[in-house]
Amino acid sequence: HYRRAGWTAAQDRETLGAVVDPHPHDWAVTVTLSGPLDAHGFVTDLEALDALLAEVVGVLEGADLNAAFPEFGDGRLQPSTEALARLLWERLAARIPAPARLSRVRVAESADLAGEYPA
Repeated sequence: HYRRAGWTAAQDRETLGAVVDPHPHDWAVTVTLSGPLDAHGFVTDLEALDALLAEVVGVLEGADLNAAFPEFGDGRLQPSTEALARLLWERLAARIPAPARLSRVRVAESADLAGEYPA
């Protein structure tokens, strides 16, 4: 849910409307890697990537983003799809095993609303 640092609940509701109330989303996260193919035709070990994604992206399952991500908790950064994509990027990029590298993180909260990082 959205809220602004330094605003009262009334100011939040007046300006931001219904999104100030906690509400669920069925997040879909797409991670794109790039790099050279290994002898088997893969950019990275998929089992290791799955484990990393379960750890980093798995926190979204049933979570209140404002509680799961301290960056959202104080209201200075809004829990938008774009901001969430950037935060996931920051948590994943350095942990992708070389020579693969993270190219893009896309976060969708519905079929017609998504954010990507980098944009």
